[in-house]
Amino acid sequence: MKGKNNLAVFLLLLVFLGTVFSFSHAQDDYLNLQVTTKVFRGKITEINRIKSEISISGTDEQGKPQEMIFRISEKTRFLKNKVYVSFSSIMQGYEVAVDYYDNPKVNKPFEIKTITLLQEGAGY
Repeated sequence: MKGKNNLAVFLLLLVFLGTVFSFSHAQDDYLNLQVTTKVFRGKITEINRIKSEISISGTDEQGKPQEMIFRISEKTRFLKNKVYVSFSSIMQGYEVAVDYYDNPKVNKPFEIKTITLLQEGAGY
């Protein structure tokens, strides 16, 4: 009977150590994420308030024209005339600069950090 108790304790110890190692390894992965902030400028072409996404047609940091879809989160900030405004204040046609998180381990659309309204557009 003593041998079975020792085996059970040994197996529990292995499971515990495996869990601790997995957790610490997951923390290392989280800390090693290469998340950078990038800038995209353009005009808002579509707003999907249900999905919390916006499409912007413009240029990236290298000046390449493209259309990108971005995700709005609870952390996203909107600036209009150097004042924070709400998501509902943003309209299609606005010229904007978007600071977004480029995380290689997260699927697109990219999450927006800040949207700055640059100049008047339709509905500004």
